[in-house]
Amino acid sequence: MTVGAVAREKLKAAAVVQLDVDVAELTVKDGQVVHAASGKSLPFGGLVAATAQIQLATQPAPKPRDQLTFLSIGHPAKIQLRVIVNGTAVCGLDVRVSGMVYAALCQSPVIGGTTEKL
Repeated sequence: MTVGAVAREKLKAAAVVQLDVDVAELTVKDGQVVHAASGKSLPFGGLVAATAQIQLATQPAPKPRDQLTFLSIGHPAKIQLRVIVNGTAVCGLDVRVSGMVYAALCQSPVIGGTTEKL
């Protein structure tokens, strides 16, 4: 959680320079630093170089637990839990297409060894 807080504050500090606003007016959401009053936003990718140069004066506090966003809440991954647990979920290895060919890698279990026979 602390690493996320440091990243969030560094991103906001980098955005302050580009947007010329107070850091308190910025929020971080959906991969962007947002200034709601002006409607401007900057994607994280555009701030990476500037963020690497920023040294924070103090260690930022992580968000309170009730403000944390968990990626699995409200997403269909939990709906699929039953088929994953009982083994009926379709995975990449389960897919079959017409004309599909198969291959196997044969190698010695010893570094530098060779296969004796196939």
